[in-house]
Amino acid sequence: MRLEITFKAEKRVSLPIHYNYYLQGMIYRHISKELATFLHDNGFPYENRKFRLFCFSQLEGDSVYVKKNKRIEFDGLIKLNITSPIPEFCQELGNSLLFAETVELANQTLKVQEVAARSNRVIDSKGTFKLISPATVYSTLQRPDGGKYTVYHSPEEKEFEQQVDKNLRKKYMSLYGQEPPKGLVKTQPLNPSRQSVIYYKTSFIKGYSCQMQMEGPIQLLQMAMDTGIGSKNSQGFGCLKEIERR
Repeated sequence: MRLEITFKAEKRVSLPIHYNYYLQGMIYRHISKELATFLHDNGFPYENRKFRLFCFSQLEGDSVYVKKNKRIEFDGLIKLNITSPIPEFCQELGNSLLFAETVELANQTLKVQEVAARSNRVIDSKGTFKLISPATVYSTLQRPDGGKYTVYHSPEEKEFEQQVDKNLRKKYMSLYGQEPPKGLVKTQPLNPSRQSVIYYKTSFIKGYSCQMQMEGPIQLLQMAMDTGIGSKNSQGFGCLKEIERR
């Protein structure tokens, strides 16, 4: 399911340019303590991973980047997409935001203008999608001295497609407890990807945005739409929106 939330800035709202952490905190504050604790501490485990199985977009609206203090200022309407395959999560979050007059985001107050629930249903094995938050896809490699380092992959690299497919299969098994359908998820960027570097808590995370064609089993494309692609989805990475159907 997809929640499309529209906020209204009654006056100019100034946010840190790296606002993912604050959006994630706002989401956790608007679900029950029990569900928030479950997702944060346990999630949906598979092998050595814990998946929170929700994702959110970047904020969309009239904005200006203020370079001198590294902040972004919004005026008027601000839109946010939040996706998840977990009905309880979507229901609690949607109801909480629907009945809230305002939300606090990085010590700024936003009025909740509208909360719309969409089915987010994938009906075809091939479609065109837009990344509405950067996807972070990486490999962790080992140096000769035993130390580890991270290599990030852009959508133009074959490793990006391979990692996206592998990640979606793990999420599917963590949620449903059964093997995913056969057939690879293929990705093909339709325009040059744009790199972003986002600071989250104490780390810099590299991600990429573009439009892409995706093809594969409908169940795995549905997982991509509901949970995002790549890693760190619950930190605001890899959120997708379908823009065309075959």
